[in-house]
Amino acid sequence: MPGFLVGFRGREVVVSVVSAGAVWALLHYLFAQNMPLLQILVSMLVPLLFLGTLSRRKAEMALRTLNETLEHKVRERSRALEERANLLARSESELRSQKQILQLVLDSMADGVAMIDHSGELAVLNPAAERIIGKPLMHGPASAWSENYGVFLSDAETPCPEGQHPLIRAANGETVEGVELHIRNGSIPDGVDIKVGAQPLYDENGQRVGAVAVFRDVTQAKRIAEDLKSSNERFETLAKVTNDVVWDWNLLTGEIWHNEAFYRLSGTEPSRWESDLDCWRAHMHPDDRDRIWRSIRGTIESGERQWQEEYRFGREGACRDILDRGHVLFDASGRAVRMVGVMIDISRLKDVEYRLRQQAAELARSNKDLEQFAYVASHDLKEPLRMVTSFVQMLQRKYHGKLDSDANEYIKYAVDGAARMHSLIDDLLMYSHVDRKNDPFEVTDFNEVLHRVILTLREPIRESKANITYERLPTIIADPVQIGQLLQNLIGNAIKYRKPNEPLNIEIVAEAGQGQWRFSVKDNGIGIAAEFAERIFKLFQRLHTKEEYPGTGIGLAICKRITERHGGRIWVESIPDVGSTFSFVIAEKEAWPSLKSVGHS
Repeated sequence: MPGFLVGFRGREVVVSVVSAGAVWALLHYLFAQNMPLLQILVSMLVPLLFLGTLSRRKAEMALRTLNETLEHKVRERSRALEERANLLARSESELRSQKQILQLVLDSMADGVAMIDHSGELAVLNPAAERIIGKPLMHGPASAWSENYGVFLSDAETPCPEGQHPLIRAANGETVEGVELHIRNGSIPDGVDIKVGAQPLYDENGQRVGAVAVFRDVTQAKRIAEDLKSSNERFETLAKVTNDVVWDWNLLTGEIWHNEAFYRLSGTEPSRWESDLDCWRAHMHPDDRDRIWRSIRGTIESGERQWQEEYRFGREGACRDILDRGHVLFDASGRAVRMVGVMIDISRLKDVEYRLRQQAAELARSNKDLEQFAYVASHDLKEPLRMVTSFVQMLQRKYHGKLDSDANEYIKYAVDGAARMHSLIDDLLMYSHVDRKNDPFEVTDFNEVLHRVILTLREPIRESKANITYERLPTIIADPVQIGQLLQNLIGNAIKYRKPNEPLNIEIVAEAGQGQWRFSVKDNGIGIAAEFAERIFKLFQRLHTKEEYPGTGIGLAICKRITERHGGRIWVESIPDVGSTFSFVIAEKEAWPSLKSVGHS
């Protein structure tokens, strides 16, 4: 179908008849040139005004065809614009979502993240980074970072030069890994050590647009590593210089490490054995080997941490006595993973213990023989002594006043000597009898025992006008007869060694302590010098002449032996001319508090 081509020449309109193909080509060209729709319409309609020679029918058809074409193009252009707008909206939404996700990731990271843009200025610091370096984001060139944030090299003294900063190196195209720096500023005066990795950032065209760095606080890790290094150095030094065997056993792999002392003790070379574990087992005494391995397995399986055993170890015919101690290490799940320990050669100690046991047995036999001898001798001496005493007393009664004064004095000396000898033999018998008693301990009320002692000593107490006071005393598991002898000796000594012309006060108290009962007998007598505080508990040790104070010097030795038989001890605290306090203790496992009332005399 023919068409028209309309042109303009000045103010004249030129219309040319052209083919329909040419018209369509013109329309495509106009749309391709992005001409306004109105201008296209005018360009196409103007020729129609000059179609005087064409029929109206053809003009309408051409107009309808043109209208349909224009509507089709408008719809296509509208759809394209709508799709482009939708795509742009989706892209913006995805971009916002990605930014939110990126921000959440940055906010939740434990590691610090820093980014610089294409101009080299710091653009991003996540919260972890601000926490680690102690300051918020401050915009500025790289030359100001060391001053703003206090960035130093790993020596913590040299400010980090701009060219050595990981972010700057990454911005120049370098990938940086594992650089250690030190941060110290007013917010963190003690400073922190950080480890940094950085890499450059590129756009879709491969152009560098900045750099990103990731860093973490390694201060604690460095301190732990330094402590571990120091500990390992100390351990290695100790393992080298000690004569004891130090061992470390990996329970998962079965591998075991020993120091050089192991091979000295076993008398072998490492190369002779496939593993140190085989060497260890092989050098255990055959009679001990199964017992030791059962003990080790039992400790590990029970979850216990400490293991200790004694066994024989070494070459055949040259075994040593070993004390082996180990500590089991468990992982977080409770599985035993390692066992570390030390082997101590106790052969000399065992020899000493054996000799001490022999000596103790010999001493016990000797003491038993001596006690038996003292008991028999004392018992056998009493009969002839009784006869001598009787005849001397008979002479004194029969010839009193018939002999001269010298003879009377000699007879008096003989009578006194026989009486002292009798007392001495009685005390020796009592001393030797302390440990010979086989009477079982029984429930003993101290209050009742003390009542009997006071009754026994009623005459000396009356003559000395002694005032005896005591608080509530406990009931203990003990030998009541020996407890009575103990209290009688202590109270009797307080009466004997009182000050003349001064009222005597004796106080008896009992105190429950840590695992024991402490009993004290306190007086205001003449006292004892400190240098004699131990001597007075030995046999026949007297601080005064028999003329000053009578006695045999055995009483306190008997007290000491009684307290030792009851698992305790006795001692004295005294000040001359002020008084003395004799104290003794008995283990609390053998005593319990008494509910009996307080007594006084």
